[in-house]
Amino acid sequence: MYHWLSVAAYNLIVSVNPDRLLLGGGISSREDVLFHVKQRVSDLLHRHGAAAIETEIMSCQFQNDANLVGAVYQFLTEVPATAIKDEKGSKK
Repeated sequence: MYHWLSVAAYNLIVSVNPDRLLLGGGISSREDVLFHVKQRVSDLLHRHGAAAIETEIMSCQFQNDANLVGAVYQFLTEVPATAIKDEKGSKK
């Protein structure tokens, strides 16, 4: 499991050179995954002569709830507040 995630992270890092790479979703709440991905990406960078690239790999703040936060944000930005009804069926 760690191998392909690490390869994907490595490919993104050497292609885009971001300052930070964030892992999200349910997997991001597992400390062991973050540890192993960081270790393997570092190994890949050294092995392929790209050790000078410095990218911080972290877990997303909302971890497994990121999709829910994004859905609420999208709803709030796309649906006018006047279209939202309260529990009694009247518009707010």
